[in-house]
Amino acid sequence: MKRFDCNCFTGNWPFFKVRYNTVEKIQNLHRRIGITGGFISACEAIFYQDPYEAELALAKELEGMPYYQAMILNPTLPGWKADLKRCVEQLHIKAVRLMPTYHKYSLTDPILDEVCQAVKSYDLPLLLTLRLRDERCMYMFQADFVNKDEVAAFLGKYKDVVTLLTDASAYELEQLKDVFAERDNLFADCSGLKDGLFAADRAYSTIGDNLVYGSAAPLLEMQASFYNITMASLDEDVKTKILSGGNFLALCNL
Repeated sequence: MKRFDCNCFTGNWPFFKVRYNTVEKIQNLHRRIGITGGFISACEAIFYQDPYEAELALAKELEGMPYYQAMILNPTLPGWKADLKRCVEQLHIKAVRLMPTYHKYSLTDPILDEVCQAVKSYDLPLLLTLRLRDERCMYMFQADFVNKDEVAAFLGKYKDVVTLLTDASAYELEQLKDVFAERDNLFADCSGLKDGLFAADRAYSTIGDNLVYGSAAPLLEMQASFYNITMASLDEDVKTKILSGGNFLALCNL
């Protein structure tokens, strides 16, 4: 059975040791639970002044590996358009990841019109990452807290871009239920489902087959996200669809 991790990382975090910090080590983690591929991003691209350096290093590491590169795009940098073009043409990226709470911009910023138009023109899916670490427990660097109204406005505005919302809690998905109901190309992963018992069951009851598997590993514990799905009181065929990426991968042309 094909299993796909829609949200994972490689590289190093500035503030603590990452033990599974290479693509090969991530692959070894995935093999334990039968994951055969995934979207992967470079942690360093979040923080580098020139994120293309991190993207280039990741592209070289991915050669011959069963993973697809998700470029981390920071639209507050003046060279983002050139970086995106290079990543598409030279590195053959398969997705673009936005991290507004880390890069300190609003999801209502007009620059996102240009970003989403560019992502759409390259026929790429968009990964909108709300958080990676708990905002209350950050060390030295403070990520912004998620503005739920801005998230809803963004998802409601750019309906023509295939979008995966990552690291959202079950409660946040419940607040976005109406937005999900309006779109058939909007998905969410399970990496943020840590708020209370039966979070995966709650998420599935909220967005149905738009829930897919994503671990946010190695920054979050992969086994926890996996058990969150496999131990849920969902039908086995539903679990299989979640773990395989469902309709999300089909819309990504993968």
